[in-house]
Amino acid sequence: MGKWRGTTLSSVVTSNNQSVGKNYEHEVIQYLDTGSITNGKIEGYQEVNIDEAPSRAKRLVKNEDIIYSTVRPIQNSADNLVVSTGFSVIEVNKELANPKFIYYFLSSDETVKILDVIAEASTTTYPSLKPKDIESLDILLPPLKEQKAIAEVLSSLDDKIDLLHRQNKTLEELAQTLFRQWFIEEAKDEWEEKPLSKIANFLNELACQKFPPQNDVDKLPVLNLLSTCKLEVCSTRLYDQYIT
Repeated sequence: MGKWRGTTLSSVVTSNNQSVGKNYEHEVIQYLDTGSITNGKIEGYQEVNIDEAPSRAKRLVKNEDIIYSTVRPIQNSADNLVVSTGFSVIEVNKELANPKFIYYFLSSDETVKILDVIAEASTTTYPSLKPKDIESLDILLPPLKEQKAIAEVLSSLDDKIDLLHRQNKTLEELAQTLFRQWFIEEAKDEWEEKPLSKIANFLNELACQKFPPQNDVDKLPVLNLLSTCKLEVCSTRLYDQYIT
């Protein structure tokens, strides 16, 4: 492994280098504002004609640039992406740093917490960051080859996590579909509607105070259920028929 060197982010990045001008080549743009970001992920772009774009649609983004809001950084791949001035567009000097490595540095919980503190301490009417706040961050940089290797490993893990999230969402939707089909759409005439209090015993959640968890692992959430809740119930025999 090569020697890691300490420096500031400003030695390998620049911010907000390009803006929309009168000679901008695209008539239709993919526009992104800060409201379209959830947990560091792009929820969707707005496709708009450039002459009808919001006044804040100013900053141009190139492939592999990093877009930073006061929430979390994201990376871009569209060639006609224009973003709101609520973002800082960070361009990485690829001769000195790997863009994905810088992205993961900016995405780290430690870095986000530091920038959150800076944003909260800003003198503006709401929390905000300036480009210099990001560029002044201290960073340890390994040699370029090692940066790329580290970024590839992290990117592979991100891909696997995203795949698992999509699989979980698919399974949840399937379970909801089956439940609706079995117990609502195909409900039997002989099934009865009863209050939940008729088929379940309720324990007051305050009793749990007598048995506090000894650690975070043993913690369990407590739900306060109302006895007036209704439940479509069927016989055990019919239920077993569906789940076997």
